Amino acid sequence: MNLSNKSFAIQKMITAAYLKIFLNYSQTISIIDSLHLNWNKEISYMFNLQNTASGSFQNVITVECLMSGNF
Repeated sequence: MNLSNKSFAIQKMITAAYLKIFLNYSQTISIIDSLHLNWNKEISYMFNLQNTASGSFQNVITVECLMSGNF
């Protein structure tokens, strides 16, 4: 494997790691929001905004795709 192929492979692995971290974060926010605790208005707004954004992201990138590293 030459240097450019190694560099591309490393970049792909790093990108996959970032996507997995973001997916995990968005799922955690979704779970916390679903608890329906008595959050103040600002926190509830933040959860709703993040759920909207992460829902769109999750519709584009599937978990199976992220886990395999093929995106």
